[in-house]
Amino acid sequence: MHLRPRRPAFSIFQLLVLLAILLILLGLLLPAVQKVREAASRTQSSNNLKQIGLALHNYHDTYGKFPPGVDDNHFSTSAQLLPYIEQDNVFRMIDFKKSIDDKANAAMRELRIKVFMSPLDEIMEVKKEYGPTNYLYNHLAFYRNSTARLASFTDGTSNTIIT
Repeated sequence: MHLRPRRPAFSIFQLLVLLAILLILLGLLLPAVQKVREAASRTQSSNNLKQIGLALHNYHDTYGKFPPGVDDNHFSTSAQLLPYIEQDNVFRMIDFKKSIDDKANAAMRELRIKVFMSPLDEIMEVKKEYGPTNYLYNHLAFYRNSTARLASFTDGTSNTIIT
């Protein structure tokens, strides 16, 4: 009778213990990964707000006033800020003489501009035919055909305009 030499191997119990240890370590790692993701989302949202704030100031430096909240053709402040957030090509393709609902503006109207989207918001789309935004402008400064200037805000703009 010929016996084969016994090969060293893990028993089923040892494999289950190893698997349990790995699952516990994975369970400890997942919350840390989620915290890092949330911190990155907060940082991205903060950077978006800073970029919008700089765009507002650059617009003001160019025109001597802030952009209107909405104009007669229903284009918002965000549309007016496009050249100041490195979206000049999109801005040039919009026909501001026609309504925002006009077919000529359909392709631009549907664009998703990353700066206007907060990664902290779970809802990333409201209507498919309109590009979403998560950031709103204070109605005290940005209303229909408004022409607010920096000098209008005697207490400063950091807590008035884009909070």
